[in-house]
Amino acid sequence: MEKRNIWPIGAGLLTGIALSFTGVYQYKDSIFKMVQAQVDGVGLDKLIVLLAVCVLYVKVWEQIKQVCHWTVPLLACLFSAFMMIGISYSKNGNWNFIFGGKKQFCIALVVFAGYFFLFFVCVKLIYRFADRVSLKENKAKKPFPQWVERHYLLFCALVIFLGWLPFLLAFLPGSVPHDGYNQLNMAFGVRDLTNQHSWSLTLLVGLIMRIGQVISDNFGVFLVVFSFCIVEVFCYAAVCKKIREWGAPRLLQMGTLAFFTVNPVFGSYAQAILKDTIYLALYTLYTALYVEVCLWFLRRQQQECGRRLQLRFLQLFFLGFLISAFRNNGIFLVLPASLLLFFFCEKGYRRYALLLTFCLALCFGGYKYVLTPAAGVIPENKRVTMSVLFQQTARYVKEYPDEVTEEEKKAIDKVLDFDTIAENYDPELSDPVKDTFKIKATSEELQEYFRVWAQMFRKHPGVYLQATLHNTFGYYYPFSNRNARIAYHFYIKGAPVATGDFAISYVTPYRLRSLMEGYAELWRRVPGLAQLLNPGTYTWILLLMAGYFFYRKRYLGILVLAAPALNVAVCLASPVNGLLRYAMPVMACLPVLLYWCLEWSHASVQGPGRENTLKRIR
Repeated sequence: MEKRNIWPIGAGLLTGIALSFTGVYQYKDSIFKMVQAQVDGVGLDKLIVLLAVCVLYVKVWEQIKQVCHWTVPLLACLFSAFMMIGISYSKNGNWNFIFGGKKQFCIALVVFAGYFFLFFVCVKLIYRFADRVSLKENKAKKPFPQWVERHYLLFCALVIFLGWLPFLLAFLPGSVPHDGYNQLNMAFGVRDLTNQHSWSLTLLVGLIMRIGQVISDNFGVFLVVFSFCIVEVFCYAAVCKKIREWGAPRLLQMGTLAFFTVNPVFGSYAQAILKDTIYLALYTLYTALYVEVCLWFLRRQQQECGRRLQLRFLQLFFLGFLISAFRNNGIFLVLPASLLLFFFCEKGYRRYALLLTFCLALCFGGYKYVLTPAAGVIPENKRVTMSVLFQQTARYVKEYPDEVTEEEKKAIDKVLDFDTIAENYDPELSDPVKDTFKIKATSEELQEYFRVWAQMFRKHPGVYLQATLHNTFGYYYPFSNRNARIAYHFYIKGAPVATGDFAISYVTPYRLRSLMEGYAELWRRVPGLAQLLNPGTYTWILLLMAGYFFYRKRYLGILVLAAPALNVAVCLASPVNGLLRYAMPVMACLPVLLYWCLEWSHASVQGPGRENTLKRIR
């Protein structure tokens, strides 16, 4: 063995050992027995991985030794930490795989080092590959058939619709899950109209349902599903068309179309009455139009676009308002994005970005604070915004019941049902604890609860941190498909939500529905495909893109990632751990963001005055 190969092979062995740890914490009286109990390296798959890693390290070791940008080791550390947290909580329900004593911490450091080498190499190779990517479409390639070239939007719409059709047919007239059934109940006065689900979307669903009820309740459900499906199909088709118009390589064009067509998430969600489907499609189209405006300024085409640029700002306003009206947290994505558009606009055009932001804020404020109360809509319950705090309190009470004082019990019990929160505590779903929230709690009682919350935090801060990590790791750990809530919505909700006011039932045989359910679920079990349906994957990709902007010293481009990053932040504050439905805005925007990342990072011209802007961003 050559001397220069000793280090890469040693690093490969360290990575192979790290990949062999099961993550299940077991305490033994010696560190070697603890390692023995936690490692499972016997198996052909483990041997193949070890050999592959060692060969890879030997081949690229000289490149690894070269000085690299600071983003590479930083991301490697970050991804390794995510792996350690995800493994520990998915296997043990706590952080004992990392902090289960001094001996375990030493073991965790070794595992961390093994993962660090792996991610260091992977990030560096990904960035080297991205440096060589050409976004220029190869004109020598055979063009599409003439009909496709002339009607590309319609072609993409037909392909996507045909890809979704098996789900639409298998679950006729359409699935009506918990949230969808609640919207129907609200729209028809079965229960009070609240803003738990966007009330404007609820009324729209009710309007279409009433039209369909002329024939039957089943046809009403079908009409809702089909109407929304058509809008979604054309939104995604428009995104495919935009990517083609930008001059993207054929591979990215076809990959984007296949992503929306074959990925079972889009088809499975299209067959259900869900508030997320129409919102998701509109947000994806909004992101494509937003990026197109940025590309016009990047390529200095704003003067050529003329009226099209003004029209695009109007479209961004219209879509931004719909997104904000159709989803309660939508405004937190589009409003900051509108403001950040200011930094991409040249002088003379920045007023458009400011006007867009002002009009969006003004109209949404009127919608929420004037129109919503006037329509008699009951405001959203305060408990929705306090999921994280409630989970922390419940875990504290569960783990340290003897340390809760009478004063603390009384303060908690005025806001939550103290006697049941420890028993109901689900570390990956806050609803069982959140549902004990006492709606009549006064502001003074809430302030007292916050005081007690801070007091308990000072006594055991680790419990609060563990509660948060356990309720969020699914959004940054891509290798677990555990779900506190189901990933798909292949069902019609029964009692007590279904009160008997509607006669809704599937008209297709169970075996056909089971076949499509099995196909969708299979994606969550196959390596590679499973990661496409995992929220953590898209968080990692966002971080990789952000790091690449720094790596290429194109700092301004990172601002386009602000809205997707805010969506990740919303997910971390959400009541459910690792729910794909919450992370789908980032997922659906991936092709557009990927093109933007490469285009901006490789652009040689950024427009007059852009260098000064970059200096300010630095």
